[in-house]
Amino acid sequence: MSTISGTVSTTVTLDSGSYSNVLTITSAGSVVPSSNGATAIYSDVASGLLVNDGLVRGTARDAQTAAAGAL
Repeated sequence: MSTISGTVSTTVTLDSGSYSNVLTITSAGSVVPSSNGATAIYSDVASGLLVNDGLVRGTARDAQTAAAGAL
């Protein structure tokens, strides 16, 4: 299990070398990529789980901002 409790300014990929397939974003955490057109969180694993108590904001064309509990 991985936890984000600060600000991450790059794309987070579940089940990668940096993050497991189970990710928790705490109330103090956020994933807000700084690159134009970037995806905030990506997963292509069926066993992925995201618990969001913070903020997720992507800049990809079809992205939506999600506040705590919205994902």
